[in-house]
Amino acid sequence: MKRYINIFIILAMASILIYSVAGICSGQVKAAIPGKSEPGHVQRTAAVPCGAELKGIGHMIARGEPVEKYRGAWKDIVGKSKNMDINSSIQCILNEAKTEAGRNVAMARAKVQKYDLIKRDLTQEINRSSSAFSGGQQSKLTSPIQGKIYSIENRNPDKFSIQRGGMISNRADLEKYILDLKRKLNSLDGDAQLANVDLQNALQQQQQTLQMMSNISKMLHDTGMSIIRKVGG
Repeated sequence: MKRYINIFIILAMASILIYSVAGICSGQVKAAIPGKSEPGHVQRTAAVPCGAELKGIGHMIARGEPVEKYRGAWKDIVGKSKNMDINSSIQCILNEAKTEAGRNVAMARAKVQKYDLIKRDLTQEINRSSSAFSGGQQSKLTSPIQGKIYSIENRNPDKFSIQRGGMISNRADLEKYILDLKRKLNSLDGDAQLANVDLQNALQQQQQTLQMMSNISKMLHDTGMSIIRKVGG
């Protein structure tokens, strides 16, 4: 009985050894044919970093540029990439488009807020200066006031500055000073209105971008796969 048990153990160990060797050989054969796939199919699994080119397509989408423009840029990227994870690249583009659209809205809103602050400062200065007339119609004011110099370089609210001006001690100079402030305020009103229009456009574009995400994703995916199949064929 003991002899049969020993024979069984030996046969079992031999079977294990045979299967192990067969598995190793099979693995070696598979390793000798890297990237083997079905005819006409090209494997692209390496993730592409979300670099400037992919982000650039996202920016085009966020700006509402024509589909053919960013579709052409996408074709160029896919065509020159030997290994590419299409899905992760598309996700990178869509994320960047959402981020850029939100950034555009934030910048437009900040510009409107800056104009509002400048207009408020000018209005307060006009009111402060006008209050000096309460003393009557005399040519000299009861107490001189300090003037201010308001300037905006190239109509850019980011380059707005207030400097200390000269002392104003008579009515004629004060009237001239107030008139100049009102002209600046009127000019800013026009610029502020344009900034509000830009904000509304940015909000509309952001909403449109978010609504089109599904269609854009499908278009990019279909375009990318079409190019890959051509390369694989």
